[in-house]
Amino acid sequence: ETFKRITQAYLPELLDAARREINYQRHTGNLDEDALQPEELVGETLIKAWQYRARRPEGMSLKGWMLGVQRQVLHRIVAQESSFRQLAAISLE
Repeated sequence: ETFKRITQAYLPELLDAARREINYQRHTGNLDEDALQPEELVGETLIKAWQYRARRPEGMSLKGWMLGVQRQVLHRIVAQESSFRQLAAISLE
């Protein structure tokens, strides 16, 4: 409950950042249009932030840390999508 309460204030900013990052990844061709929605990325970010909450560096702001977690989550998803595309191409050959 406490985690939810303290992270809720950052949800609009996480969502805005997710939109920008996803649009960038789509524009560069790293992410398909239907692969990920901003709300999904924020949800995944909250899950990872909860799992790794004890690893937040002392003195780092919660907002900055969560934005960093979100970026890491997105990069993991982009890497998975790239790997899937490569496997699909090989499978079709």
